[in-house]
Amino acid sequence: MFSLEEIQHEARLAAGRAAAAHKRPVELIPQDLASGNLPTIPFLGCSKAGRAYTPRPWRWRPVGAFIPGYPYKWLFVDSSGFGVDGEPALTRDGFLDILRHIYNLVPETLATGLGIAEASRFQVHVALYTLDVTKPGSYTVYAG
Repeated sequence: MFSLEEIQHEARLAAGRAAAAHKRPVELIPQDLASGNLPTIPFLGCSKAGRAYTPRPWRWRPVGAFIPGYPYKWLFVDSSGFGVDGEPALTRDGFLDILRHIYNLVPETLATGLGIAEASRFQVHVALYTLDVTKPGSYTVYAG
């Protein structure tokens, strides 16, 4: 079990590594949501102030920007594969359901991305990002 301080320290280190490697959020695309096979979500980390690392031109958005009243800034997701419905962390199916809901709320002018902000042994905090696809030079077509 990791302490909160260890989790936050690792998240800050991950943010530095993500910046150095020019990592970006993985984009949600309809085919992945329909099949339920999400690509690997990168560990982008977060700052000491608790803000998700945000590479330009992406913009970090707390979950409440999409789902009013959602109590956390990130999605709390089981990463062990052993989570069950009714636990605080979202199961794989619960995570996919929320991602599909959010994807349908986002205007077509925005791409939606995901990055891991914090990680512990069995759960992760997944940050949500948007990218304005109408701005010249801001968007790269998903290649994978």
